[in-house]
Amino acid sequence: MANMFMRAIGKMNLAEPEFEDQELEYEDGDQYAEYEEGGELVQLHSEDMVDYSRIMTVRPRTYGDSDTLAIADSLIAGVPVIVNISDLPVSDQSSTLDFISGVVYALKAHFERVTGKVYLLSPQVVSIVDGEGQPLAREPW
Repeated sequence: MANMFMRAIGKMNLAEPEFEDQELEYEDGDQYAEYEEGGELVQLHSEDMVDYSRIMTVRPRTYGDSDTLAIADSLIAGVPVIVNISDLPVSDQSSTLDFISGVVYALKAHFERVTGKVYLLSPQVVSIVDGEGQPLAREPW
């Protein structure tokens, strides 16, 4: 019975592999470049500078259209977005707001209602102030 069980395990490739002890051979010699003093330091920019004076305005016509996806792309690029959902069918408005909310949450961005169907979405690094110049209170996610 045990023999039959071991054959079944072998056919299902559940048995532990057998390793042969091998000795690795190393060659003598310098395989790495020598360190040289006096190199020039160059500063690399991980991201391009974002122009925060630019704001994208989007009026999606249907849920999932290219304008809806452009909202996410703009926020990822660090560009604030004004979204007007008044042209969307009522059935698509909540789905679009759910999508936008997910993008805002994932990017730790900000979501502000401007009017009944107009929203301001801003990247995390952009602060929004009220009419008196005071920063709007942010609720942590």
